[in-house]
Amino acid sequence: MKRALPFVIAFGFVGVGVGHARAQVGSDPENSPYKDIRISQTLSLVTGYLSGGTGVAGVGPSNGPLAGIRWDAFVGGAASVFVEVLGSRLDRNLVKPGDPLSTRNVGTEAQDVFLIDAGLNFIFTGRKTWRGIAPFIGLELGAVIGGNFPSDSLGFTFGSKFQFGPSAGFRFFLNRRVHLRFEIRDTLWRLKYPLVYFNGDLDDEVNPPIIDPRDNNENEWTHHATFMIGLGWTFRL
Repeated sequence: MKRALPFVIAFGFVGVGVGHARAQVGSDPENSPYKDIRISQTLSLVTGYLSGGTGVAGVGPSNGPLAGIRWDAFVGGAASVFVEVLGSRLDRNLVKPGDPLSTRNVGTEAQDVFLIDAGLNFIFTGRKTWRGIAPFIGLELGAVIGGNFPSDSLGFTFGSKFQFGPSAGFRFFLNRRVHLRFEIRDTLWRLKYPLVYFNGDLDDEVNPPIIDPRDNNENEWTHHATFMIGLGWTFRL
């Protein structure tokens, strides 16, 4: 359900955009709910929360706050491009390969990560807002970079990875210069497990393998529901 949520929101925005685009025809400009977006570039402070999958072995980093900075530029019509840098501290479960099932989980530690994104947004209402609201969908891609982690000696290393995902949300313009931005994303990246995670006897109830090799392999894509809010300022009209 979480994976489908951005698309459900997006279809809802399509309905809003189409319905109110029809209502715009014939409106008195002074009283019209539609106002032009007269901006070219914006800079935003953003914060949010990243949740979601930790993988079949339960060792992937997830579930933590994030914050950063974002630059947007309108490139014509209803499209805008952006670049974003985010930092986060995520939870990561630690597992000792080869230990009995009862003692192999040794706790949780914080994993520092940085996300660098670039992408494209499409605004359903074009270069206008409806009562200050401009709904959009988007796609971003980039890298997620893991910081130093002393417990990597246990076998699994997060490292640096390609990441991407769809998004949906809206901007709410407080005035010509300032807006709020609300967004939900499905952020995807791929985990790679060490071969030691597959070692062991599947019939051993005391010390089975961490990952069942019959149904899994070394690589696994994980989904992360990411909720974002930002405060943007227009520095070029």
